[in-house]
Amino acid sequence: MKGRKRILRKGLSGKILSFTMALAMVANLMGGYCAATELSTKEVKAANAEQPPYRNVMYYGDWSIYSGQKNFTPDKIDGSLITHLNFAFMDADANGDLITTDTWADYENPNVGFSVGTDNKYAGVLGAMVLLRQKYPNMKIGVSVGGWTRSGDFPKIAASETTRKNFANNVAKFVHYYGYDFVDIDWEYPTADRDPDPEGNGVAIDKGCKGSAADTQNYTLLLQAIRDALDSYGAKDNKHYELSVAMSASPKMMAAIEYEKVLKIVDFANMMTYDLNGAWGGFTAHQTALYTNPAYDEGDAGLSVDSCIKYLENKYGDNIDYSKIVVGVAPYTRGWKEVKKDTGRDSKNPGLYADATGENGVTYAYSDINSLVSKYNLTKYWDDVAKANYYYSESSGMFFTCDTEESVAEKGKYVKQKHLGGLISWMASLDASSTITKTMKESLYGSAAIPNQKIVAPANDGVETTVTTSGDSYTITLKNTNSSVTKASGSKDISVMPWAEYFGKTLSYPSISIETQNGETLSGDWSAGGTITTENGKTVVTPPEWSSKTLEPGASLTFTLKSGKGTANAQNIKGITLRQKAVSAGEILSAKVVYKNGDYVEPSENVTTKSQQTTNSQTQTTAKEQNTTKGQQVTTASVTTKKENDTTKQATGNYPEWSPNSVVYGLGNLVQYQGKVYECTYAHTSNLGWSPTDAATLWKLRTDLVAGEVQTTKNSGSEQETTENNYTVNSKLPEHMVTGYWHNFLNGSTALKISDVPDYYDMICVSFANSSTTPGKVTFELDKDLSNALGGYTKAQFIQDIKNAKAKGQHVIISVGGAEGTTYITNEEAANQFATSLISIIEEYGFEGVDIDFEGGAVSGTDYIAEALRTVHNHFGEDFIITMAPETYYFQDTNPNGTMATSAYYRLAYKIRDILTICYPQFYNSGAMNGYNGFNAQVGTADFLTSLSTLLLENGLRADQVALGLPSTSKAASSGYVSTDIISTAVKALVNGTSSGKFTAPKAYPTLRGVMTWSINWDATNNYTWAKSMSSLMDSLEKHEQPTTKQATTVAPTTKTPVTEAPTVASTTKNETTAAGQPELKPTEVIGLTIQEQKAGKVTYVWGQTQEQIASGQTYKVYIDGQYIESYTVATSTTYTFTTNGKHTIRVTANLNGYETEGQTIEVTVQGLTQDATTKTPVQTTATTTKAPEQTTNPGTVTTGLSSRLMIGYYHTWNNDGNPFIKLRDVDKNWDVINISFAEPEKAGSTDGKMKFDISGLTSDYTKDDFKKDVKSLQAQGKKIVLSIGGYEGYFSLTSDNAVNQFVSDIKSIINEYGFDGIDIDLEQSSVQFESGNDKDINNPTSPKVVNMIKAIRTICDSYGNDFILSWAPETFYVQLGYSFYGGINQYCDTRAGVYLPMINALRDKTSYVHVQLYNSSPITGLDGTSYNMGTKEGIVAMCEMLLKGFHVGAYYTNSTDESTYFAPLRPDQVVIGVPSSQSAAGSGQVTNEVLQSAFTELNNNYPGIRGIMSWSINWDSSQNKNTFVNENAEFLAKFKNNEPTTVAPVTTQAPTEKTTTVAPVTTQAPTEKATTVAPVTTQAPTEKATTVAPTTVAPTTKIDEDDTIPAPIGLTYAGNKDLPYYFAWQAPSSDIENYNVYVDGVFAGSSVNSSINLTADVFANGNGDYTVSVRSVKNGKMSAATQITYTFKDGTGSKPTTQAPTTVAPTEKTTTVAPVTTQAPTEKATTAVPTTQTPTTVAPTEKATTAVPTTAAPTTAAPTTTVAPTTTVAPTTEAPTTTAAPTTTVASTTKDTEQETTTNNGAVTSVETSSTYKTAEQMEKEILEKKDDKDFANSTFAKLSVRVKKTTKKSVKLVWKKMSGATKYVIYGAKCGTSYKKIKEVSKKTFTANKLKKGKYYKYLVVAQNDKGEVLATSKLIHIATKGGKVGNCKSLKLNKTKVKLLLGKKFKIKVKQIADSKNVKIKKHRKVSFESSNPEIATVSKRGKITALKRGKCTIYAYAQNGVYKKVKVTIK
Repeated sequence: MKGRKRILRKGLSGKILSFTMALAMVANLMGGYCAATELSTKEVKAANAEQPPYRNVMYYGDWSIYSGQKNFTPDKIDGSLITHLNFAFMDADANGDLITTDTWADYENPNVGFSVGTDNKYAGVLGAMVLLRQKYPNMKIGVSVGGWTRSGDFPKIAASETTRKNFANNVAKFVHYYGYDFVDIDWEYPTADRDPDPEGNGVAIDKGCKGSAADTQNYTLLLQAIRDALDSYGAKDNKHYELSVAMSASPKMMAAIEYEKVLKIVDFANMMTYDLNGAWGGFTAHQTALYTNPAYDEGDAGLSVDSCIKYLENKYGDNIDYSKIVVGVAPYTRGWKEVKKDTGRDSKNPGLYADATGENGVTYAYSDINSLVSKYNLTKYWDDVAKANYYYSESSGMFFTCDTEESVAEKGKYVKQKHLGGLISWMASLDASSTITKTMKESLYGSAAIPNQKIVAPANDGVETTVTTSGDSYTITLKNTNSSVTKASGSKDISVMPWAEYFGKTLSYPSISIETQNGETLSGDWSAGGTITTENGKTVVTPPEWSSKTLEPGASLTFTLKSGKGTANAQNIKGITLRQKAVSAGEILSAKVVYKNGDYVEPSENVTTKSQQTTNSQTQTTAKEQNTTKGQQVTTASVTTKKENDTTKQATGNYPEWSPNSVVYGLGNLVQYQGKVYECTYAHTSNLGWSPTDAATLWKLRTDLVAGEVQTTKNSGSEQETTENNYTVNSKLPEHMVTGYWHNFLNGSTALKISDVPDYYDMICVSFANSSTTPGKVTFELDKDLSNALGGYTKAQFIQDIKNAKAKGQHVIISVGGAEGTTYITNEEAANQFATSLISIIEEYGFEGVDIDFEGGAVSGTDYIAEALRTVHNHFGEDFIITMAPETYYFQDTNPNGTMATSAYYRLAYKIRDILTICYPQFYNSGAMNGYNGFNAQVGTADFLTSLSTLLLENGLRADQVALGLPSTSKAASSGYVSTDIISTAVKALVNGTSSGKFTAPKAYPTLRGVMTWSINWDATNNYTWAKSMSSLMDSLEKHEQPTTKQATTVAPTTKTPVTEAPTVASTTKNETTAAGQPELKPTEVIGLTIQEQKAGKVTYVWGQTQEQIASGQTYKVYIDGQYIESYTVATSTTYTFTTNGKHTIRVTANLNGYETEGQTIEVTVQGLTQDATTKTPVQTTATTTKAPEQTTNPGTVTTGLSSRLMIGYYHTWNNDGNPFIKLRDVDKNWDVINISFAEPEKAGSTDGKMKFDISGLTSDYTKDDFKKDVKSLQAQGKKIVLSIGGYEGYFSLTSDNAVNQFVSDIKSIINEYGFDGIDIDLEQSSVQFESGNDKDINNPTSPKVVNMIKAIRTICDSYGNDFILSWAPETFYVQLGYSFYGGINQYCDTRAGVYLPMINALRDKTSYVHVQLYNSSPITGLDGTSYNMGTKEGIVAMCEMLLKGFHVGAYYTNSTDESTYFAPLRPDQVVIGVPSSQSAAGSGQVTNEVLQSAFTELNNNYPGIRGIMSWSINWDSSQNKNTFVNENAEFLAKFKNNEPTTVAPVTTQAPTEKTTTVAPVTTQAPTEKATTVAPVTTQAPTEKATTVAPTTVAPTTKIDEDDTIPAPIGLTYAGNKDLPYYFAWQAPSSDIENYNVYVDGVFAGSSVNSSINLTADVFANGNGDYTVSVRSVKNGKMSAATQITYTFKDGTGSKPTTQAPTTVAPTEKTTTVAPVTTQAPTEKATTAVPTTQTPTTVAPTEKATTAVPTTAAPTTAAPTTTVAPTTTVAPTTEAPTTTAAPTTTVASTTKDTEQETTTNNGAVTSVETSSTYKTAEQMEKEILEKKDDKDFANSTFAKLSVRVKKTTKKSVKLVWKKMSGATKYVIYGAKCGTSYKKIKEVSKKTFTANKLKKGKYYKYLVVAQNDKGEVLATSKLIHIATKGGKVGNCKSLKLNKTKVKLLLGKKFKIKVKQIADSKNVKIKKHRKVSFESSNPEIATVSKRGKITALKRGKCTIYAYAQNGVYKKVKVTIK
């Protein structure tokens, strides 16, 4: 489909690339028809099928699952809006065989919206689409073959009858096997002659399309062959398979197709009426217009939907079926920049059909429009002639065109008027909110639902069923008679058909339904296990998941059932129906009769989805909540795309000069000498003979470090932003090291500067970066209290201290998270925000890496966190440090695919283990845990440290990636402090493989990384005793060579290469290479073998496997006591029953290709067996039937005075960012109960019971008395006003009777003072918790915190009447999780898990209702064993049903049936659904009102009387939704009111009498603070008060950097009123101002992108009086002079200013430094962030402040080095070259060299390090102007400047180059090739355009970089560029045989290069062949012919560059 194939994939930017080849492609198409005489056209068969009146077609690209398209998985598609969903794309080879484009995405990925395993046939996008169709029966699914990049083989396929039939049969067979409904052929285009592009879009190559005139007829024949094949399979499957084609929107292309024949063959044709115009053209135009605008209709500007239809009408008249033509829609942009406003050709439409000199090929999704409008100041225009919108800004010169709701509605009208077939859109992920898709549907169908279509799923082939009888038993065998299928392996371009065949021939989760003649149901006693139930009088048999997930070809299932009526008779079996599901807990997908007697037919009740059972009037309504705010969906490209002109290497510090005067230098000390930086490698005392250049054994050159301080300019989109980049990498981490956390806050420990941290610490983790109101975004600034405590510790000092710490060998990283800094990264946008903000912080402060200390539910977004970390890592390079500090709870489960919270951190560590530096678990604030092999690890012992560390060491992490985290003092943590002797014991035991007490690790880990502590500051209180001891311990450990390679990642299971470190042991000797000479794969060692459960002799054990192990196909053998028992194809959980007492062993080995590993072994001790059996047989666990105890609790009665249905909302008593405080009287009338948030302890975490209630939002206009009056007024209206107690920040505990009494007294006092109607319990964090494992009776709790809280609440309730409200607002963690983990019983889980249950149970007689917070929660396991996500209907229903049905706590794992564990059901009127009211109200759990109401209805139907809906919060609903949440849901609840009684008699409830044991993953929630014990807690966003500091009180830290060239704002004036009391406005001085900074008395008060601002009263900090209000324009990080007025502030209300004219403050002198500017993402305008830690400076009106931060000048002896890529080490720039001239180079040959290579610099062409030997610009210029030839100058370099061509026209060439540090200007010299040089121009920027040139001629250019002293810093290589319009051209790109090379010392490698010309019609005249350059010839040299020679261990970069400067880099690693 035209431009859509240019979409980037797999983590690249989600923007569509420019469709630059469109015009060239059109020009090369054949214009006429040329029939192939040797082929005759067969009679065309017309398609015949049922179809809806209009088609609404959507394409879905399989790359949408990746981050580039924001992980838009198929489940996110609203299928109710479309009729056809088209998978894009399948490929085909020249033989007509289908091949994949992405095996992982299409067939293997288990997480594409439907959670299935990788071994599940529904894995991948293709399977997911089948599951999506099950949900939407109105939608058909199809597969599209071809596309722009994959059409290259169509001409060959279509040319032969043999290949046509083969292709046709393959696509037909594919849709048959998969059960798809149609095939789409996207051949782009028949007769086209388009060259392949091996570069493609950066991910997939473009195969081009080399067609001919013969394609015209062949295309028709190919479609006919496909039609015939589809009809053949359709007859077999009893369905009509549809056929569609992609149809060009160009008349020239349409002329090459026989549409009078084609439209008879196909069912519909998708006309691609988009990309009609774009950046490849020189003028603006509509890309998808409905009509042609006659104002300018030349060329492509004349293309439109109507012009295409008219072309067909003119050519074919009524001879084609127009109802088959589907018109294209584009929910994405095309655009131009540099639009010349005065050249528009349509006077009615500004900017339209105007010349545009700048290309803007970036394409944005429709959801990005609003952000573009804001960024570029765009105006939306409507062309009423073309019926199309566009967006244009005269000031910015930007122009965008796309479809909108308005234009799509017009297209829908057109379709109906013209009787066309419908609409088609490219593609789903570009309309993620379904805004355009919904408009398409409504334009065709209005509000009516799309009618359901006939969906037929073909039966599985080859299923054989037999029934035999014996006595009273029936034996039923279900056999898959198909032959086995071997699926092809590989990441792409592999055969598709085996996968399809496997899908079609494999049964998924099969079960059978049996109907008997006599009506009896059969009972079970059969061999396979599983469950037997009855449904509608039929026996339903479901085999167990462990054995029967699939029934593959050749396999069989046998069921033995018994008759209850005597002798079994086969004739009694009336029929057997085979049923299948995708997952064990899913819906039935298909049901087919596989056995029958007589006339038994398939059951009439066809298996349908819930939506199919719904009438049309109720189906597929569009979700009202779909967000159409486009600015929130912008993907920040700069996060994932490294700009080629970014300067990333900066000056890294002022290192001390080396001294020969007997200075003692220690290991790691850094010095500078002769302009270079050196690191001491051996401690010594200096002397004259031991300088860094003379004593190579004492010093090593640090090429990654540069002396001095410089700034870099980064090009970010269209705007330039300047910021200091302090990021540098220190020396390699020590093998064994000590890490400590440094406090950026005060907490009673010693306040420290970074410079105070002693050398005992090798790495400093700065704690912490803070979360922000923007999801994912983090911020950092020095804590003000800390700064004050340290005597004014400034940001500048802090940054310098970091530099100094690195200079002396320490490492400094930033830690993100902590107890209070929870950052949720749960979607792509949050991941982008996190990466962008983190990169900015690191570059600003100079951190070397990041530490992840996420706690609580923040670890739930594992995939997104990993993605963000990879983005940051890729930005900075391989030396970037990533560490993590998980609490012990989060790596208990070492399953890399686990879903439980207990595996959260392990999953993250495993996903990034190839880039992870260190994981140091927090072995404190923890309870006892399960260590390696189930070892019972007790806190406070060395065994605890070693056994838990071994969990990580034996499950995927290297030893150097693991360290031990401990407190430095007993005060540093609430528990877990151990002596340094215990730590030493643990470390030595791990390093040496010895015992640490009772535990011995399975092997030694000599490279264990070391230790970490919380914290350095606490250690300082004890004179650093901890660090001294640990540093000594680290020094005592043996040193080894550190790993040079990192473990391979397992992003996609497409490789068979083993990645684990465990050794493999071959059982036999065999040849280890295949016939092809490649090593044969060996198995990798078994991981994670552990005991799950043991009951007497019955032992259940389990092991895991990696994705690589799955992909390799290795199998597993089990040995019991040394005897082989059984083999398994995958890792699994299984049970073995031992029949003798004593010690036994279980060993599991891995097997592959005849090799067997040593295996993992666990020991089992069996005791208490009364007798020994003679055999040992594995026994599977079966379901148990239990009876619940009698109900003994008092269920109570309904609270009187309440409505039967309630809308309950929380009311903030404070101001939130973007969510202001509102007066109580202004709360929407539809809220029935208002929970006032919160009563809190006087001190968070207190235990004394003292409580307070503050309303921080009160003002002089709204007082406490006003609030009290409002309470009474609302109560008079029937509202209930309830006091909510606690909240996230208000945690406290009651640990004594005195505390209980105090609490009761304080709460009653608050209630009485304000007249509240009740209390709401919202206790979080550690407020209540169990005594771990010692509170086993839910009816009689004993834990003090629980008992005291119950006592206190009951006392309060008893003090008031029956109308007193008691409500509860627990998180799911405290209630529903109790079914899986109950802290009162399970000592290994969090002591808070399920802790609300005994409290609610004890107070259920007082309880009015419970509204569990169904948000900010990880998935929770329901009573059916399924793990449910919040924010879904299913999750809401399941969580509420747990309260309504009751359950035994901990029963999911323990199967408990004891009365002491039974939580009885709540009454329906005691259950309220709790959800967020808006998107920003919570981190997760948001649902649409439709989903919420649907869930309520379902619950109310099953449990009449459900009480209502609760929401956090009233304020969020008011500020974000304008109260639509409460209004719509109150209206919904109103229909249920008064039709149920308001009181309910006590009910005695009995627990279920039957319980099925199912094993399902459980995800619990994570803890929220470092000091919290083991257990998981999800941070509740809504209950947290905002703690942000108002920007109006922040003072700048540096003097303002004024720029006289920036115009000041005009006419500042006060323009306030009663609604905007402090509103100031001004006039914009020019259109290019980025934003404005506003100051009050010189103190920064706010920033605005508009010409106005409304300040807050607190900026007028000195009370009433006169203030100077000033405003400055901001541009490129600098500010204008200030325009100011005097404003009089009075009594908190605005008043008009005095009549003083605005003045502009003109500076008299400039400041000496440039203030740092925070660089923002390119999707929004840059705002200059004014630093916040310096006393404010008042700017006098007559002069500019002259005080400035001192500036250190860069050394003049050397220019700082610019590093091209973050992973490349570059030597300093002062090294003298060893040659005087560069050699002439030639293109690398593809054949072996026969002559001796000639080299310079020891074999290298001029290196990056060489600098010019010319001391002045005059000398250099003289040399250039006198030069007569076209050879490079001596000492010229390519890499430093990388001068290259950017753009050419017939009369101009544009050059670009890199910015060079220290350079103040660039001088351009040039001339026609072969003539003498002329000096052309001096510029300060990095680009230059030469104009007035002649067409088709070569010109030469070079650039000289100079500093402000007139010294030459670098001279570029000479480049040769041809202008357009002649027969010669330029190199467009280079293709290399390798871009990464690893060599051993002395080895060589030849780079092979191919130049790709910019057009096939031109030739490149070789002024010189491709040349090469080494960045460091000391490490590797490169010859003129591209031969690399490895000289020294290290890394460098080889540059290959063409004569016009186009280049590629080769990363070289020498080992």
